[in-house]
Amino acid sequence: PLARLRDLGMERIDAANLCRSIGLGSTNFDFPFSWSIDHQQSIDFLEKSHQKFLSGTKINIEWPREYDDKEKPIEFTSADDEAAINFTAKSSNDWLDCTLEISVDGESLDWAALVESLKAKRRYVAMGGGRFLSLSKKLRERLQRVAETCVTDRICIENFLVEHNALAEDGQVFLETGSALEKTTENFEKSRSLVMPKLSEIQADLRSYQEEGVLWLLRIAMWSRGACLADDMGLGKTLQTLVLISKRAEIGPVLIVCPASLVKNWIAEKEKFCPHLRMIDWARDRLTSNAIGSGDVVVISYPMLLHKGDVIAEVKWALKVLDEAQAIKNPSSQTRSAVLRQSADFSLALSGTPIENNLGELWSIMDAIVPGILGPRKIFQDNLAKPAALGDNEALGKIKRIVTPFILRRLKSGCLKELPPKTEIPIWVDLEADERQLYDTLRFEALSELENEESSEGDQEANNRMDILAALLRLRQSVCHPSLVDSEWEGAASKLSELIILLAKLKEAGHKVLVFSQFTRFLGLIERAMTKRGITYCYLDGKMSGDARKREVDNFQSGAFDAFLISLKAGGTGLNLTRANYVIHVDPWWNPAAEDQASDRAYRMGQKQAVTVYKMIVRSTVEEKIAALHGTKRRLSSQILAGTNREAIPKLEDLRRLL
Repeated sequence: PLARLRDLGMERIDAANLCRSIGLGSTNFDFPFSWSIDHQQSIDFLEKSHQKFLSGTKINIEWPREYDDKEKPIEFTSADDEAAINFTAKSSNDWLDCTLEISVDGESLDWAALVESLKAKRRYVAMGGGRFLSLSKKLRERLQRVAETCVTDRICIENFLVEHNALAEDGQVFLETGSALEKTTENFEKSRSLVMPKLSEIQADLRSYQEEGVLWLLRIAMWSRGACLADDMGLGKTLQTLVLISKRAEIGPVLIVCPASLVKNWIAEKEKFCPHLRMIDWARDRLTSNAIGSGDVVVISYPMLLHKGDVIAEVKWALKVLDEAQAIKNPSSQTRSAVLRQSADFSLALSGTPIENNLGELWSIMDAIVPGILGPRKIFQDNLAKPAALGDNEALGKIKRIVTPFILRRLKSGCLKELPPKTEIPIWVDLEADERQLYDTLRFEALSELENEESSEGDQEANNRMDILAALLRLRQSVCHPSLVDSEWEGAASKLSELIILLAKLKEAGHKVLVFSQFTRFLGLIERAMTKRGITYCYLDGKMSGDARKREVDNFQSGAFDAFLISLKAGGTGLNLTRANYVIHVDPWWNPAAEDQASDRAYRMGQKQAVTVYKMIVRSTVEEKIAALHGTKRRLSSQILAGTNREAIPKLEDLRRLL
C-alpha cells in the first residue's frame, strides 16, 4: 500500500490562487467546487484556463461528451491593436444594403456575429467550431463605430460610406468590382473635393449659411439616395432647394410634392429666383408622363399625388423633393405610399419639424428617402425608439449617430444674427364659476363612461382611445368657449373676453397681430366679437382657395388690417406675414412644433421688429396638461437633431392621465 501525506492548508491556498488566476475569484471551500457564471464570464474562464493548460500549468479540463472526439474543443485567437483588418464589401441584389466579410490577421469573422458581440459589449467573437477571437479595446472601438450604424446585422450603404475611414484605418477595404457600391464609393470620394459652383443664373444673393447648405446638398446628392434639409423655418429652404434643382435639372426631370397651399408659392419663388427653370403645375397643365423630360420641374400637391400617383410613377425622376415632409410622418398612410411609388435617383425631404411627436415620425421620413437606414420599423421601435422615449441615452445616441450625416439642421438663432428677439409669454386664464361647473361635469361624465367600458368584456383599447379623444376634444372646446359644446350657452366666456381685451390694447398701440386657433367655429366667434369692438381683420382657413389665400395675405401685409385670424393647420406653413409683430395662440395643440411653425410666419427673414408670442392657457384644465407635454417633445426633438393627416397624440395611458 502507498501513503501520501497531504498539506490541506497549502492545497486550499493553491486552489484559491488558481481560481483567482482563471477569473473565478475566491470561494468557500467547505462546499463542492461549482460555479454558475454568465456567458461573458464563461468565455473569460475558458480562455484563461486554455492559456494555463498551454503554459504547462497542472490543470485538467474535461468537456461534455459531444467534445470527446476533439483534442481542442475550444480555441482562442487574439487580435491586438495593430491587427490588420481586411473588409470585403458586397452589395445585395437591390444594392440597398451591403454585407461585410471581415478577416483579422487572416481569421475570417461572421459579420452578424461580430455585430451581436459588439452590441453586447463582449470582448469575444464566435467564429464557429468552438473557436473564439479576442478583440483588443482599440480594435473593438474601431469596429463599434460601424456596428452602431447597424439596426440589424446589415449595414446601410450610406452608413458604410460615412464610416469608411474607421474601417480603412490600419487596414484595407475591398469593394466588389463593378458593383453599385464601388461606383457609389467613388462618387462619395469625389464629393469631398466639390466646391461651390458659380450661381450666375440664380437671381439672389445667398447668405453664407445658404451657400453652405447648397454645397452640402450638391455633395450628398452625388452619393446618397436621399437627405433631409431640416433648417429652422424662415431660413430659405426653398431657395436652397431651387439652386440644387437648377444644378441637377439637366440630369433628368424633377418632381416637387408639397401641400396644396404651397404649389403657387413654389411657382412664385421659381419666377423670383430661377426664372430660367421650366416649372409645370401638374394640376393646371395636365401633361402626360411622356411629355416630361430633362429640364422639366413638376410641382404637384400631396392630395393630387394620391389620385395621379400611378401616372406620375411612369417617369424616372432625377430628383424628388418632398416639401413639408411631415406629411408622410405616418408610415401607414396612403400619402406616404403614393410618395414611395415615385422612383428617383435622389430624394430630398424639406421639414423644419421632422420630429413633431415621436421618433416613429423620423423613421417614416428617413426610411422614405434613404430606405433601410434605420432598419425595419418594428425593430427600430422595439430596440431604439421605445428605449429612447424612456430616456435611454445610448439609444438616443445611436439614432443620432445614424441620421446625423443625412440631416442638415440650422437654427435661426445661429444663422440670422440680425433677427430681432422673440419672446414667448403664457397668458393664464381663470374660468368663471359657471364655466368651471360645465367643464367638471363634462370631465366626470367622460371618466364615468370610460370606467363602464373598461369593466365590459373584450378588447376595448381602440374604443377607449376614441372615446377619450372625443372627451378631450369637448373639454378643449369648452374652455375656448362653452357655446362650442352647449349651443344654448348664455353665460361667461372667459378666454374670448381676455382675448378681445388684449387685441384692443394691441390695436391701440398700433401693433399687428396673428391669431391662431385649431377650431374654425371659435374663429367665427372671435370674428363677431372683433367686429363689435371695431378691430379689423383678415381671415384664412383650410376651405379657402389658393387665390383667396393669397389675397388675404396681401391685404394683411399691406398694413390695412389690425389682425389676421388663421386656423392652425391652414396657416402653419407657406406664409410670410412679417407685418405682424405679435402672435397669439388661443388654444394649445398637441405638439409644440405645429405652434412654432405657425409663430414663424411672423418670425422669419424680413422681420425688423421684436416678436412677442402669447399662449393662452386656461388654468387647471386639460390645456395646462397639454402645455406641460410640450417640454418633453421639444427635448426629444432637440436631442436627435442637435448638430443635424391625423396628428400623432400621446399614448392611451397618457390620454387617461389628461382626463
